[in-house]
Amino acid sequence: MNKQINLFSNLLQNNFEKVLKNKCCTLHFHSENMGNFCYLVDNSLSTLNNKFLFYKYQFIANKITEPYEPFLNIIREIVIKLNINIDQLLENANVYPSHRILFKGYLQNQLPERKDEIVLDELQYEFTQMCKSICKILKTISKNTPIIIAMADLQFADCNTLELIKYINSFSASGKIMFIYCYNKNYYFEDSTKYDNWSSFISLSEERHSIIDLPQDTSNENLSWHTADSSNSLDEIVNLASLNLSFLNLKNAISCASIAKNLTITNVIKEETRFKIFEILADSHYYLGEMDNALIYYRTLSEIAHKTNDYKMLSEAYRKTALAYLKNYDVNTATKLSSQCLKYAALTKDEFQLLRAYHLLFCISDRTTHPMDRDRYFFLLNLLEKYNLKNTYVHCLKNASLYSDYYNNVADLHALCDKAIEISKENQNEFALFVSYHKKGIIYSYNEDYDNALTYFLKSKDLRLKLGYSLYLTRIYNGIGYLYMLTEKYKESQRYYKKAISQLHKIHDFNEVSATLCNYAFLHFISRNYKECIKIIDKQLQIMRIFNITYLPYRNINDIYILKALCFCKLGEYFKATNLVTRIEATSSITPTHNYMLLYCMLKGLIYAENNQYDLAVNSFEEAICKLDSANKSSKFMLPMYYLEYGELLFKINSKQHVEEVLKKGLSLCEKMNYKYYKGLIQNLLEGKQNQNTSYKLSKVDLDLDSIIELAKQDITLNKLQKKIREIEFLSKIQELSSNLLDRDAIIEKYLTLILSNFPVDVVNLYYHKDKEYLCLASKCTAITKIEVPIEYIKRLLDKKVPQLLSLCNDKESLDLNNTSSMRFIINIPEKFGPNSYLDLFVATINPQNNLTEDDLNILSISISQLSTILAKVEQDLELLRASRTDQLTGVNNRQALQIAINEEILRIKNTEDKITKDISVIFIDLDNFKYYNDTFGHNVGDLILKSFANILKQYFRPTDFIARFGGDEFVIILPDTNKETAHIMGQKLLSKLSHEAVLKHSLSEIIGVTANIPDENLLTCSIGIASHSFTKNDAEKLDVLLHYADKAQYKSKNSGKNAISIYGNS
Repeated sequence: MNKQINLFSNLLQNNFEKVLKNKCCTLHFHSENMGNFCYLVDNSLSTLNNKFLFYKYQFIANKITEPYEPFLNIIREIVIKLNINIDQLLENANVYPSHRILFKGYLQNQLPERKDEIVLDELQYEFTQMCKSICKILKTISKNTPIIIAMADLQFADCNTLELIKYINSFSASGKIMFIYCYNKNYYFEDSTKYDNWSSFISLSEERHSIIDLPQDTSNENLSWHTADSSNSLDEIVNLASLNLSFLNLKNAISCASIAKNLTITNVIKEETRFKIFEILADSHYYLGEMDNALIYYRTLSEIAHKTNDYKMLSEAYRKTALAYLKNYDVNTATKLSSQCLKYAALTKDEFQLLRAYHLLFCISDRTTHPMDRDRYFFLLNLLEKYNLKNTYVHCLKNASLYSDYYNNVADLHALCDKAIEISKENQNEFALFVSYHKKGIIYSYNEDYDNALTYFLKSKDLRLKLGYSLYLTRIYNGIGYLYMLTEKYKESQRYYKKAISQLHKIHDFNEVSATLCNYAFLHFISRNYKECIKIIDKQLQIMRIFNITYLPYRNINDIYILKALCFCKLGEYFKATNLVTRIEATSSITPTHNYMLLYCMLKGLIYAENNQYDLAVNSFEEAICKLDSANKSSKFMLPMYYLEYGELLFKINSKQHVEEVLKKGLSLCEKMNYKYYKGLIQNLLEGKQNQNTSYKLSKVDLDLDSIIELAKQDITLNKLQKKIREIEFLSKIQELSSNLLDRDAIIEKYLTLILSNFPVDVVNLYYHKDKEYLCLASKCTAITKIEVPIEYIKRLLDKKVPQLLSLCNDKESLDLNNTSSMRFIINIPEKFGPNSYLDLFVATINPQNNLTEDDLNILSISISQLSTILAKVEQDLELLRASRTDQLTGVNNRQALQIAINEEILRIKNTEDKITKDISVIFIDLDNFKYYNDTFGHNVGDLILKSFANILKQYFRPTDFIARFGGDEFVIILPDTNKETAHIMGQKLLSKLSHEAVLKHSLSEIIGVTANIPDENLLTCSIGIASHSFTKNDAEKLDVLLHYADKAQYKSKNSGKNAISIYGNS
C-alpha cells in the first residue's frame, strides 16, 4: 500500500507544481472501490508542502442536492473561511451581471430571488454563463490560495454538475486549482438519458485527459467521505428545489419538487407552499421545453390559486400558463388567458405584478407581429426602467420596428435599438446583442438602406456563429437571404437560404422549419422558378400536416396557398390554381399578410383574365398595389414583379396604351432599385417580346428536404410512443388508487385530476345514474373557462348506453344547447355500476388546439371500467373496516378504533405549525352499579342497557367527538379542540342527565316492560374521569398518556362515592 501512496503522491506533486504556476490541472481516475481512492487522497495530500485549501466530496446515488453540488458549497465555505468581501469577489471575477444577485444571495446563506426573468430563448446562453461564472469565481479565489478539490463516485453526480465539469475542463486553462475525480467508468444506468449523459462524459474525459485505472485494493473498501445524512424537512426540500431552479439546474429542481409534492400527501401544508411546489415543477418543465408536462402543473397552479382566491397567485398562474401555450404557438388560448392575468393583476394593486402582465401582452404581440396597445407599451417600458429590469427591457426593445407607428421618425427607432445594444453590452449579454443587431438591420431594411442593414445582419451572424445555436443561425441566415432577395441578388440569397436549411436537421422546431421553407419557396417564385417553388411548398405543407401546424412566424396557411396558386397560374394549370382559391375563400377568417394581399389580388386577376373577365382582371391588379405595407418601404421589392405581371396581362388583352404606361413605371422603378433581371424582362415586353422560359438561373442544389420530412416523421413516432407510455402510466396510476386511498370522494377527485393532467381536455365530469336519478358526483375544469353542462344533455348521452366521441366542430346539430356551444370535442362513456345503475364519464375540450381521438376514447373507457371496479371494492373494504372497528353490541367504536383515532390525532398535532397549541380532552366513563343489573335482570338486559347508554352518548356528544367502548361497561370519549373547563361542563351535563333526569331508569323500564323499582343505592349512574392538555407538535406522543390519566381520574370518582366527576391534576 505504501508503494501505491508514493506513486499517487508523486503524481499529485508533479501536477500541483503546475498548479502553483497558475496552470489548472485535472486528474481522472477509474475505480470500483472508492474507499481505496479516498485513502490514497487523504494520505497523499499530507506530502504536499505548500499551503492550500482542500475540499473532498463523495456523491450518493439519488440524493437531493444543491445546484452543481459541491462547487457552489465549496465557494461559500471558502468565502466564509477567508472572510472574502462578496461584492468585491463578484466584481473581480466579472460574474455575468444578471447572475450576481443569485450568487450574492447564495453566498449570504439566503434564498436568492431574481426579479429580471429569463427570456426563454436565452436559456442555453444563461446556462453557459452560469458555468462560466462559477469557473471565474473559483479562479479568482485561487489567485491567493491554491485549491484542491477531490470528488469520489462522480457517476452519481447530476447531469448539470457533469456539464459544469466538462465546461471547467475546456474553459479553465489558467488558475491555481487541481481537480481530482474518481468514478466507476463502467457503471451502467438503466435510465437511458442518464446512460447517454454518462457515456458522453466518459468519452470526453478519455479524449481530453485519459482516465487512470487505480489498483483494485480491497483493504480500504469501507472507507468513505460521506457525511452524516440528516433528513430534510418539507420546507428545506422546497427551498432546495427553488435554489436549483434559480441556478438553472432544472432536472434537480424537478427531482426536489417531486419529492416535496409526494410529502404533501402526508403533511398538512399552507396553500402558498403547495403553490410554490407546483410552480417550480411547471417552470422547470417549461424551461426544459417540455410544454405538455408544464401545462399539467400550470393547470394545478390555477386550481390552487382559485381555492385561495389570492389575486397575485391567480395572475401568475394565468400568466405562466399563457406563456406555455404561446411557446406551443397556440396564440388564441394565450390571448384568452392574458385577459384573466391582466384582470387579476389589476386587482392586486401591485405595480410589479401589473408589469408582468403587460410583459405577457408584449410577448403575445411579438409572436403575432401585431403591436400591443400604445399606452400599455410605454407604461411597460417605464415600469421596466423603474425596476431596473435590464434584460427584460432589452427584450421589449428588440422588435422596435413593430412599433414604428408609435414614434415620430425612424431616428427614434434607431435610438431604441442603440439603447438595446448599449444595455446588452453593459450586461455582457451577447445573445441579446445579436438579436438587437438583427433588429437594427431590419429597421435599416424597412427604409431601403440595405448596406447598413447587411452590416448589422452580418454582425449578428458572427455572434451567433461564435455561440453556435442552430435555431438562431437559421433565423439570421433567413434574414440575410431575404435581404439579398430584396436587392435582386438571388444567388447570394439562395446561398444563405441553403445555410439556413442546412441547420434545419439540427433543430426540432418544425414551425421554424416551415417558415424557412416558405422563405426559400418565395425566392423561387420571385425568380420565376415556379416548378421548384411548388416542390418546396409541397414539402412544407407535408411537414405542417404531420405536426398539425396552424401558425407560422410572419406567415399563415393562406399565404402559402396563394404562392402555390400563382405558380400554377404561371405554369398554365389554372384548374389547380382555382381549387386553391376555393380553399382560401373557405377560410376567409385567415387574412393573408400584407405583401400576400398584393399577390392574392394578382392571383384573382390572372384567373379572371383566363376566364375572359378582363375588366375584373384589371380591377384586381389596380387594387393589388394598394395592399402593400406602407410602413415598410422594402415591400417595394414586389413592384417590379407586379408591373411585369400586370404588363403581361395588358399585353394579352391588347391594351397597348395602358401596357406601355404600366411597364414604363416598372422600368423606372427597376433603374432606381438597380434591378437588372426584372429590368430586362420588362424591357423585352416593351419591345413586344414574350418572356418565355426566362426564369433566373439559380444553382442546382440537392437540399435533401426528404431527410427533414423523415426527421419530422421520427419526431411524430417518438411523440406517439411517449403518448403510449403516458397512457400506460395513466392506467397504472388509476389502478394504484385503491391501494393508496379508501375514501370514495378522494378517489374520484384524484381520478378526475389524473384525466385533466394526462389528456388535452378542459372539462371532466363524473355522473351517477340510477332509475330516474341523475347526480353529478364531481367536476373539474381548466382555468381557461368554466362550463356548466346541462344535466338534460347528459341524460340524452346516457340514454344511448354506448361510449361516444363527438366532434361539435363538424356536427353542430348533435348539441343544441347554447351554453355548451364553446365545446369542440366531447367523449361520454357510461359504465355499469351495480344493478340498474351507471357511472358516466364526460370529458370535453374548449381549446381549439385540442382534439380528442378514438385512442383517447379507448383509454378513457378502460379507466372508467377500472374506477367502477375500484369503487365497488372500496365499498366492500370500507364495510369490512367499519366492522373491524365497531363494537358489535353497542354500535360505537371499539378499542382498536380508539387506538387508531389516538394515532391519527397525534399525527394531526405533529403536522401543526411550530408554537401552535391544540387543546384535547379525554373523558373516561364507567357505569355505576352495572353488576347489580346484570345479576338481577340477566345479561340480556345488561346488554340492552349498554346499547341504550351508547345511544345516549351518541346523541349527547358532538359529531367531531370520538366515542368508543373501552370494554365491559367502560366508555371513552376524545374531545378535540376542547379545554379542561369545557370538558368539565360537558361531563356535568351528562351526569345530570343520568342522575336527575334518570334517563337510564326510563330505558330500563322500557326494556323489561314494567316500571322498575330500584333502590337509591343501586341507581344506574356513572363515574367520570377527565384529563386535558394543550399539545404542541413536540409533545404529541403524550396523547396516549392522557387516556391513562383520565382512567385514574375515573377511579378517583368511583372511590369517592360514585356518580361524580374528577379532573386529573385537580386536588
